[in-house]
Amino acid sequence: MGMSLKCKSIEPIPSDTRALGKRLLAPTDPYRIIGDRLSDFVCDEDFVDLYSNEGKPASPPPCWL
Repeated sequence: MGMSLKCKSIEPIPSDTRALGKRLLAPTDPYRIIGDRLSDFVCDEDFVDLYSNEGKPASPPPCWL
């Protein structure tokens, strides 16, 4: 099934952002855990049913990167 969202992989967190997160967030902080593991379990293909096959190409949600 095609979709209007063009899939792309989640890019790694930039090294300076990762270093700041390690300084500011505890290893058990949910935001740090999500940032460290997000690309392991989420990709655009998981959301294919949320996008129409018709119309203009969809834009992926904004990313913090």
